[in-house]
Amino acid sequence: MAMHALFITHDTSNYGASRSLQLLLGHYRGAEIDLLVQRPVGRKLDHDELRARFGGRIRSIYEAYLPFDPCYQYGRKELRWRIALKLYDLLLRSRDRRRVAGIIGAGNYDFIHLNSLVLNPLIDNDHRFILHMRDVYDGSNPAAVEQVRKASGVIFIDEATRAPFRDIPLRRSIVLNNPFDMSGVAAYRDFHPSVPDLDPSRHTVFSVIGVASEQKGTGFIIRTFLRLRNDDARLLVVGGREADALAGYRRLASEDRRVIFWGEEQDIAKVYAISDHVLRGEAFACIGRTVYEGLYAGCRVILPGDRNAPPPMFEMDAFSGSIHFYRPRDEQDLLTLFERLTGDKVRDRVLRSNLDAYVRDFTAFTASVAGTGA
Repeated sequence: MAMHALFITHDTSNYGASRSLQLLLGHYRGAEIDLLVQRPVGRKLDHDELRARFGGRIRSIYEAYLPFDPCYQYGRKELRWRIALKLYDLLLRSRDRRRVAGIIGAGNYDFIHLNSLVLNPLIDNDHRFILHMRDVYDGSNPAAVEQVRKASGVIFIDEATRAPFRDIPLRRSIVLNNPFDMSGVAAYRDFHPSVPDLDPSRHTVFSVIGVASEQKGTGFIIRTFLRLRNDDARLLVVGGREADALAGYRRLASEDRRVIFWGEEQDIAKVYAISDHVLRGEAFACIGRTVYEGLYAGCRVILPGDRNAPPPMFEMDAFSGSIHFYRPRDEQDLLTLFERLTGDKVRDRVLRSNLDAYVRDFTAFTASVAGTGA
């Protein structure tokens, strides 16, 4: 008899945690799947689009206002944000508490998968919860530790996310890197976008992918790139969502045709196919999903961090020649890399995937959790 599982996600975008879940659910065959997603404020979700994105095998899709606990490293903690979360809890989430409990209780699920630490308030002792730990817990909410301990299983994406819980007894846990499958980039091997002033065959393309924000360092990257005195380089800013910030970045780069605002992209393989270098701009050492996607797509990556003591990465030896570090938020250090790497184009792109092994390990772990009892 097939297992029945509920997957809960606060994010349905094309980036980060959502992208990892989309890849998984498109290939996972270990259970029949229902999906519970964050209800957006002020607009309706297209469930057909969600099925296309997360996999056509999904049985039921539910929407609700979900909890959001920002107890992760570098999460927003400013007073204005805390007030907004409190109002959200009082005015919106409180309306859906019983609805979410009803969905979980009526489903008779073999396990319930939470796609992020921010959803930890949902965990109880009455159901089999599997928490996917994609962020580093920062200690700001001790109650979250007790919630994690209640989980029937915890999936850490790397040793950094595991470290805060290394000495805390957990029922069952595994370290499992995210799924990546960049084989689809092959379909765009000769892709030439109809974008003015962009010729991927001639220009060195630097890309920053994801939500455009100061936290992600979008402005820092643009400001540094504007100091580059080389017309053979192009900077792609891919993504959006924070409209006010994005408008400011457009104004910042309005006089420089080398900075190209790509916008949201449903088929992100197009971007990787024309990118030579993928950047991160956080104010701290940061890996992130776009780093591995870039590497698996044959790109080089440019990361904030200490080149003499790089953060631990999966397959570091295999990719070491494609990874460049700069001091976080140091414009001169990043500018030096822009200058040195302009002209360094990807000519023989090697595409990789770890999807089969990932789905196999995820399936084995969830089956073992489902067999242990709540």
